[in-house]
Amino acid sequence: MKKKVYLATICIITVACIIIGCIWHMGGLFSGDFSFSSMFSGEKSVNENKTIDLDDFSSIVVDTDIMDVTVKTGTKYSLHYECSRESHIPKYTVENGTLKVTQKHKGGFHLFSFGTGGSAKLEITVPEGVSIKNLDVKSDTGEVLITGISTDTTKVSLDTGSLKTEKCHLGETNIETDTGDVVLTGSDFGGIKVENDTGDIKISGCPSVRDFDKVEMETDTGDVTIYGENQGEKFSMTNDSGNGHKIKFGTDTGDIIVEE
Repeated sequence: MKKKVYLATICIITVACIIIGCIWHMGGLFSGDFSFSSMFSGEKSVNENKTIDLDDFSSIVVDTDIMDVTVKTGTKYSLHYECSRESHIPKYTVENGTLKVTQKHKGGFHLFSFGTGGSAKLEITVPEGVSIKNLDVKSDTGEVLITGISTDTTKVSLDTGSLKTEKCHLGETNIETDTGDVVLTGSDFGGIKVENDTGDIKISGCPSVRDFDKVEMETDTGDVTIYGENQGEKFSMTNDSGNGHKIKFGTDTGDIIVEE
């Protein structure tokens, strides 16, 4: 008797899923954008690839759900994105000198999975030599690359994804990551704080730690290595540089590596 009730329940759930799935995809079918892949993902597939010239801006605010983000120098103010899902297409505005980019994935029922699939990339370009007052990047899932940029303040918050900076001049910098590495190469900072749950923190080709007034580095599971010397799980020092700049690195699971 119990087996019959179980089988009946499974049949009812299966039929309900099929009905809901069919209703979900009817719009795509009649709009001419129905595809086999959209049947499984619960949304339309697209091939968006656009470059947009922008008005001047001095601050950048990015808030994305599923997207790789690059902020770099170039010849003009512009924005470029590539998306393979309709819901991944970002929205953007330039108001009062601030570029705001948002991308909020629309949740919903998926017939065979709860994943979104697809890919999304965003590139923001500012002219070489321009200094950004405030750079604020928040991403749930995606890699973030900042290259050649100068800022007064920088804030990066990531749930799943790595952060890389290359040849940047960053002011006061605050980085928070849940899962992913933080790699800082050939960049200088007016002071930097990195908090990482799972992942390595690596800094190379940057000003010596002796150029900062206070240095604090700690890992719960891993090693702190300063210029080739293993410091165990914790390292701290105070200098007389007089600039008031501080370094504070912390990771729960991962290594902290400082190289020349």
